[in-house]
Amino acid sequence: RSAVRCGLCRCAKRRWRASGQTAPQTSWPAMSRTREMLGEATAGGAAGVLAVASTYPLMVAKTRLQAQRRRDTAGSDGHAGDGAAHYKNALDCVLQVARSEGVRGLFKGLSSSLPKAFVTNFIFYFAYTLVKPLFKGWKNKLLAHMLQGVAAGSCVQIIMSPIEMVNTRVIADKTGKTRFAQTFMDVLRTKGCSGLYQGLLPQLVLTLNPGITNVVRHLITPSGDQAS
Repeated sequence: RSAVRCGLCRCAKRRWRASGQTAPQTSWPAMSRTREMLGEATAGGAAGVLAVASTYPLMVAKTRLQAQRRRDTAGSDGHAGDGAAHYKNALDCVLQVARSEGVRGLFKGLSSSLPKAFVTNFIFYFAYTLVKPLFKGWKNKLLAHMLQGVAAGSCVQIIMSPIEMVNTRVIADKTGKTRFAQTFMDVLRTKGCSGLYQGLLPQLVLTLNPGITNVVRHLITPSGDQAS
């Protein structure tokens, strides 16, 4: 998915910059800088949406295979199965779902995933462009690209982590009466700001992933300094 997203984002950014060449130039550097950041972020958000949409059937297959594994484990412990379909592998899962539920079955839950994909990637690429000047003069380009990706990924986690944590509590509530704003305020009142960031440290460690992706992208495309 990262490869798809990076490729789509690069195409979108080229279109954005091509349109910007014909736009009237402003005498305000801050306006040009803001336009660049918004352009990068919008391109990244759109690319993230397309990447999620194009790979969503694989995510459905992965989720169902994981659920099947849990059922198989429960069955080996003496619990009866629920008669659900058995999938041999990811491809077999996709084909069975398409046959039994139609193409719609392969995209079940997509509508709730797309806004999150857009917002997450919008924040990432906005932050990525925002911190870019901080690493411009570095001699060690690979380290600069790594830290730039890590910094952008950290911004995403810091903004999205409280939302994800509260959203998980809302989903886990079986009564269906819990609301997002109410849960958010309850956590803030009982545990303070630190309660909203439980589990943040492991997520920050995982920001090495976009850092490494950024390094690889610039190694594969030597012109990455000009294109990114």
